[in-house]
Amino acid sequence: MVQMKTRLHVSDNAGALIAECIKVLRKKKNPGSVGDTIVVAIKRAYPKKKVKTHDVHRGVIVKTKKKILRNQSGISVSFSKNSVVILDKKNNPLGNRIKGSVCKELRKKKFMKIISMASSIL
Repeated sequence: MVQMKTRLHVSDNAGALIAECIKVLRKKKNPGSVGDTIVVAIKRAYPKKKVKTHDVHRGVIVKTKKKILRNQSGISVSFSKNSVVILDKKNNPLGNRIKGSVCKELRKKKFMKIISMASSIL
């Protein structure tokens, strides 16, 4: 569950380390979950990379601490941290590598480029 002011780890190599959620797009009151698009402000970044500190970008949530129910049998998945991948204006990832695993629910939300770049899918 990601809402305003939530700090997120950045899972790609665009240069950002920590991002803060400004707004969850296309949701009225509910907090964001895996596969939702959010607007983030970069709080910490590497120097001389594509992304600078205090930049505002779009991102997609790839991991959450909140349990995700998979099917009727009660299988659920949760991660140790909340993570996001930074997107450009055409909803393509800004980096060219994704660190760690991503959730399978991104396939339903049509983020196939992120699925193909990830090292593992859970």
